[in-house]
Amino acid sequence: MTAAATFLEDLDELERRLTKPHHVLVVANETCDNPSLCAVIFAHVGRRADVLVVTPALPSLASRWTSDDDSAVRRATDRMRTTVKCLQRLGMSAHGQVGDHDPVLAVEDALRDFPADEIIVFTWPEERSKWRRQNVAERVRSRFNKRVTQVPSTTARGPSSSTRS
Repeated sequence: MTAAATFLEDLDELERRLTKPHHVLVVANETCDNPSLCAVIFAHVGRRADVLVVTPALPSLASRWTSDDDSAVRRATDRMRTTVKCLQRLGMSAHGQVGDHDPVLAVEDALRDFPADEIIVFTWPEERSKWRRQNVAERVRSRFNKRVTQVPSTTARGPSSSTRS
């Protein structure tokens, strides 16, 4: 093979790498009506990313006593749809699914069908975050050997005491 042919082959490979979408798994219990969530996703990966939004079905304290999983799934579905629509309005390729209430299991389930290059875990600020106290981002990083970015919310509003992430 000539040097010119090798060079062209290398350019073709570089172009394939540069045009291949970056697959990002976002795990959040907030919606995109929180501007920090969408802004961070957009700034972090840009428009060319293929984003899967996973919203864990987080049970409320009342549903834990009554075994009402349907309301947790409905709330998670609403959060997921709102976030996906917001990301799509920014020009991003985004889709979503409701995940297990355990965020690590939700990631595991999502990775079966979605080849994530990286994972973004949104949490509440440290003083309010159950997921931070449980080291969710570190557990995901060590279990799945993926690049994981933990992003604390900057929102002024907070979750109910039963759904803190």
